[in-house]
Amino acid sequence: MRFKGLRVCCLVTFLLVAGSFFQSEAQAKDEEYRKVFDNWTLACTEAKPVAGKCQIIQARDIKNEKGVSSRLLQLSVGRLEGGKLYLNLLLPLGLDLRSGVALKIGEGAQTNMPFTTCMANGCQALVAMSDLMITDFKKVKVATVGFRPWNAKQAAQFQIPLPGFAEALAVLP
Repeated sequence: MRFKGLRVCCLVTFLLVAGSFFQSEAQAKDEEYRKVFDNWTLACTEAKPVAGKCQIIQARDIKNEKGVSSRLLQLSVGRLEGGKLYLNLLLPLGLDLRSGVALKIGEGAQTNMPFTTCMANGCQALVAMSDLMITDFKKVKVATVGFRPWNAKQAAQFQIPLPGFAEALAVLP
């Protein structure tokens, strides 16, 4: 049953990310709810926040030499059935999937997450959040996400600012 809930969460994440490709911007603004909390955004697939239809999201983009932005990674947190939280990382295609994703919150222990699936918009790694992970996300200022591009000898690491997480989580239905 736990994996069924995670699959549903993957689907919700995919719908939130992909939804903008299938709707006009004005239409999406009327049908979706968004509220920003520092580095995090509460995003819902409906006009009002409803349990099971919302996630808190932080996206990190990079610019190429021509100044064009592209999505590097996206973290999203949502609720499984029963209220348990999950963390979903969406990363670009072209990674060494065997090594998975490393997440380190502040100076805490590293959490290794296997990739669960790859789709047209990137590859996902998904984990149910422990109470300690939730507490650390609320209190610590930065987390580090590491992953290895295909044929790279070393992992790429990116810092994720955590301010705003506690406030966004407090209003996540």
